[in-house]
Amino acid sequence: MKKFDKRDFSAVIELKFVKNKDKFPTHARSTSLGSRHDGEIQDELDFGPNKIKEDLERLTNLPDSIETYLAIYSNKNYLYTEPASERERNHHEYARIGHLARQQIAEMANGTNVLYVMPPRYIAHVLFLSQLDFG
Repeated sequence: MKKFDKRDFSAVIELKFVKNKDKFPTHARSTSLGSRHDGEIQDELDFGPNKIKEDLERLTNLPDSIETYLAIYSNKNYLYTEPASERERNHHEYARIGHLARQQIAEMANGTNVLYVMPPRYIAHVLFLSQLDFG
C-alpha cells in the first residue's frame, strides 16, 4: 500500500455507498422509538455499521489546509429526505430517525462538507448536510 504525504493534497473526497438499508441503524427497534424524545432517539443511533462517524473523524483529522468531503449515496433514501416516496411517507418513525441522523451527521462534520445523494428516482437530488440549519 502506497502512503501519500498529506501536504500533497488540496482536497480529499470519500465516497460512502450505503446499500439496501431502509432506515438509519439504531440500537433499539424503530417501533419502540415513537414515544421517546429526540435526545433519547439520538442516543440510540448506531453509526457503527456504516462507519460514517469513523469516516468523518478520519477526514476531520486531516490538516485544515485540506478541503474535505464525504459523499453519502443511499439507494433506498435511508436518511428519509424529501422528496420522499409514498412508501417512505408512511414510515413516520424512519423519517424521524433520518432527520435526527442528518442532524447528528451535520454536527459531527466539523468542517467536512457532507453531501447526501438520494436514489436515481429522485433525479440525483443532493443535500449538503453540513450546511443545513437544524436550529
